[in-house]
Amino acid sequence: MSITIELLDSMLAPSPGNPAEAHYRTIPLDSRVRELTTLLTQLHGDNAANAGRSMLSAVLLRREVETLAGKQHLSGLAPSSAVSLMGEIANPLMSLFLQNEVTQSRRQIGHIIAELSSSLSLVSVEDGKEWMKTVLNHIRPGVSIICVAYSGNHSIHI
Repeated sequence: MSITIELLDSMLAPSPGNPAEAHYRTIPLDSRVRELTTLLTQLHGDNAANAGRSMLSAVLLRREVETLAGKQHLSGLAPSSAVSLMGEIANPLMSLFLQNEVTQSRRQIGHIIAELSSSLSLVSVEDGKEWMKTVLNHIRPGVSIICVAYSGNHSIHI
């Protein structure tokens, strides 16, 4: 069982009983997180055919990252496994965020990174602190570029 473009398309299409969503829920959490990250990486362009798929992948991934911060009985993963999995998806998400122009897709990836930061901090305070330093160091150039674009050659550095 895996998450495919066909499964995303089925989830986007209304159908009685939502069999696609039922199938999605049978996929283990760690597989959903990895596969959604991979799909989001593949679909990150903003062409019309992939826009809905990309948005759905991002929304589902954010929800799954939130689940990782929950109790072990909700996620089925030990805290160390949850931290490891969040660390595994962190760099691909940062890469996507930094390469995307200011679009709805980039905004959704930013929401996932924010949720990842929050969730990681809940599971492991030390790992959360380190991740926040990484995020802030990586987005700083992007923030400066965005500020330059919006404030007419005046850069605001955070």
